[in-house]
Amino acid sequence: MDNSQRLPDQLDLFFYTGNEILYEDLTKYKRYGLHPIRLGDILPQPSTCVSDLAKKPRYRIMLKLGFGAFATVWLARDLVEKRHATVFLRDYMPNYGGVCLLHEQGIAHGDPHIANFGIALPQLDRFDEDDITEYFANPEIIPVVPRDPSFPLHSVPPYLVQSVLIADFLQAMKSFPASSAMSVRILDFGRPYRTSEKVPLLPGAAPNAIRPPEVVIHELYKGKAGSIWSKAADIWAVGCTLYHIKWGNELITTWGSLDDYLFRAIQFGGPPPKAWLELWNTCDRHDGNVRFI
Repeated sequence: MDNSQRLPDQLDLFFYTGNEILYEDLTKYKRYGLHPIRLGDILPQPSTCVSDLAKKPRYRIMLKLGFGAFATVWLARDLVEKRHATVFLRDYMPNYGGVCLLHEQGIAHGDPHIANFGIALPQLDRFDEDDITEYFANPEIIPVVPRDPSFPLHSVPPYLVQSVLIADFLQAMKSFPASSAMSVRILDFGRPYRTSEKVPLLPGAAPNAIRPPEVVIHELYKGKAGSIWSKAADIWAVGCTLYHIKWGNELITTWGSLDDYLFRAIQFGGPPPKAWLELWNTCDRHDGNVRFI
């Protein structure tokens, strides 16, 4: 691809960036993207809650728990109820937000991979803010310094902070729940949609490790075959995720190209539809080493 057509990455725009596994991509701080937050912020800030402009500040941001394609997730202190809370921060995105029920309500999750499942940790409320912040003292930060002196600083945080693992703290305090008492939670509702509605494209992309063949071939061949994400795709993805949880590795390895992954997924799942074979044979996408057999 011509470099003149390449979208700028974060190193083009900022002097300092973090490891993409540990820190969010700074280019995601934009409209319908990530929301800039600082440790110590108390949310919601005055007159910023769309559903209730009179809502008073309540949640003090303590630590970052993680990030994804659409949001950052923070540990906060609820100053009203005097307990800990998780704050999920994202800008409004039409059609995809606010979903809390799944298949029984005609909704596909769209991204049920291993990082989008968690367990409830009510044990955390046994500890106060000082206990937690002392354990995670002096978090590493990366200053956010745009290369362009006219860059709108209000659109990015002043620094990036590394995510912490609350499980580490609870294990150190011997308060992590026993497996028999764990309560599983489904996380990250950035991609759900009602299956009764026609959705041409979901935002972001599910990891290759959980994509079913029909979704992969739909992407590779620009919608000429296969299908978009569906409830059936959710079931495939959950199966892959359960295997990963049980055995500690991917059900279908993701090394190589997307073509390679598709071939291995079909080997696992069984013969593909005839229409896929015809498309494969008429389109110059394969390299001779990857074939539907």
